[in-house]
Amino acid sequence: MKTYSEILGVDQDAGFAEIKSAYRKKAKLYHPDISKLPDARERFIELNEAYEYLINRKKIYRKDESYNFTDDQWQIFIKSWKDIQEQKTRERAARHAQMKYSDFKKTPFYKTTQRLSAIYNFTNMALGSFIILMSILGILRDSKSLGTTAANFVNDFFIMSIGIVFLSFSLYRIISKADK
Repeated sequence: MKTYSEILGVDQDAGFAEIKSAYRKKAKLYHPDISKLPDARERFIELNEAYEYLINRKKIYRKDESYNFTDDQWQIFIKSWKDIQEQKTRERAARHAQMKYSDFKKTPFYKTTQRLSAIYNFTNMALGSFIILMSILGILRDSKSLGTTAANFVNDFFIMSIGIVFLSFSLYRIISKADK
């Protein structure tokens, strides 16, 4: 049996944005309203189960320190939590699988993935712009001082390149979404 990470096609240590992006791509691929695969409904339900487990797993393991469980108690807690989550997820996914894909995209569940993706893109754009601005200010400051060296310029240019990468990556993600 595939692991949840394998079902979504992400690494075990994938972050929220990567998990959500992979989920959205595969939800479109396996939603029974769109997919012609005979097992599309089951794949869609399995996909939802994997997505919710991976997202919630990150949340619950962060709370680990707040519980005073022994290792055995913690394992029992995680097992029962996982069983409950699987049942809830399968029920929700079954309802979503019966919807038209256009209606599924309007659900709060799907919209959350869109909002988080937009926040991720905006944050990358803001960070890239900030890095570029600070690099330009560094270059201007260095050019006014008498002790400007090639090393300072190369350093500022390298940092500016990192900002350009952040900005380009964000713009690429936004433009590729607009094309779909």
